Amino acid sequence: MLGVSTRRVEDLVGALGIASLSRSEVSRMCAALDAEVDAFRHRSLAGERYPFDGQIQPGGPTLLAPG
Repeated sequence: MLGVSTRRVEDLVGALGIASLSRSEVSRMCAALDAEVDAFRHRSLAGERYPFDGQIQPGGPTLLAPG
C-alpha cells in the first residue's frame, strides 16, 4: 500500500475499534494487504464471464441477460 501513511491506517483501524497501532504493525498489515492486492490484480481471468458485452454505448455498457 504505497503512499498510505501510518496516520491514515491508524484512522481506519480506529474506526474499526482498534485504539492504536505501532509502525511495525502498520507495516506488517500493509505488506499483507499488498500481497492480497497483487494476487487479485494478477489473477487469471480465463474462463470468467462478464455481465456486459464489452461495448460502451453513449448510455453506458450494454448488460447481458443472466444465463
